[in-house]
Amino acid sequence: VYDDCIVVRRREFLSGLDVGEDWVLPLPAAESKPFAFAERAKKIGVPSFPEGALLRVERAKAKTRGAKASGKSPEIKSGEKACVNVVIPAAVAKDGARAYYFEVRAIPQTCGKAVLKRVLAEGFNHGVRHARAVGETVCPIALEDLPNGLVRFSATPVNCFGRAGKPIASGDFTV
Repeated sequence: VYDDCIVVRRREFLSGLDVGEDWVLPLPAAESKPFAFAERAKKIGVPSFPEGALLRVERAKAKTRGAKASGKSPEIKSGEKACVNVVIPAAVAKDGARAYYFEVRAIPQTCGKAVLKRVLAEGFNHGVRHARAVGETVCPIALEDLPNGLVRFSATPVNCFGRAGKPIASGDFTV
């Protein structure tokens, strides 16, 4: 705490790494509020993928959790389903922007309706230099949810303020 400001060191306590730049809160508190949501949303950049980044698409099996019966909803048994794993490379944290989540789209190349899924970015809650924050994110999509035929997948990084970066895409994938 200083005469004209308070400095907050932003840390992630599990790894001890910094989450981002220090916050400097001006004093007295009646001055402008640089950390208000609208002000921060304007200043923070959009997350971006590194040059040449590509999506990987792999067939896999995914386990479903199931659910107990509740009210009028029947029990849902857990089990395995055939799926496609869309493997998304880490987006670059730039100008304070990091990917909070990804919007993953499955776009049919012939006919059918596009599928949209949102998945939290791997390590979104860790410091920007933490190993998980620079790891790949996997988005499983059940085959039964995808249109038959050729499908192209895309992933768009979105920061915590809802600002989206440029998407990357896979090649055509046969479902």
